[in-house]
Amino acid sequence: MEALVGVGGMLFMALFVVVLVLIVVKGQQTQRQTRAEWAEMASRLGLQFYPHAGWAASIGEIQGVFQGRYIKVFTESRGAGKSRTTYTCVHTWMQPPLGLGLRLEREGLLSLLGKAFGGQDLKTGDAAFDGPFVVKAQDTDGVLRLLDADLRALIQSADRNLGPMTYDDEMIRYEVAQVQPTARLEAVLHGQAELAHQFSVARSAMEVAAEAPAWEVARG
Repeated sequence: MEALVGVGGMLFMALFVVVLVLIVVKGQQTQRQTRAEWAEMASRLGLQFYPHAGWAASIGEIQGVFQGRYIKVFTESRGAGKSRTTYTCVHTWMQPPLGLGLRLEREGLLSLLGKAFGGQDLKTGDAAFDGPFVVKAQDTDGVLRLLDADLRALIQSADRNLGPMTYDDEMIRYEVAQVQPTARLEAVLHGQAELAHQFSVARSAMEVAAEAPAWEVARG
């Protein structure tokens, strides 16, 4: 009986090792395939792919200038132990930076906690926009002028079609759990490029208005 128990234990351990090896091999195959897809996308878009950048299990990084703005696509690990999760991140830089102290994001748990403890966010007067989004700024008047109807509509469209993003003076961030397909990443890059362009247009319009003579502003 003891011999049978011993043999059964050995078989179980052998099966466990085989399953573990298969999981590792499958993971490596998936990682190689994803890296190949990232490399192809980077080449097609005129960007650079660095397969060994980042943490050990990272897919790598895509960097470069896309539609006139610096971008970075990468994965990173967050959390620890069983709660560890891989996130896919797409960042597009604002060029030039807005210089308004902007922070704009979809309302979440942290923003709700902030409101509970007395934190306040800006209101544009557009209920469809103010409901789902939290806006904070150092230059409150400037940010309210920046967020015109066109820009608000574009932010809402990106949120519906691409997913939540975070906006500040320096960049637009898309960060979601799990490794995302390249079709999604490419759509986000195009969406962020359009958003960054519209932010720049709105910011330039503010500067032009500020420099215009008072009589011209009043007439307009």
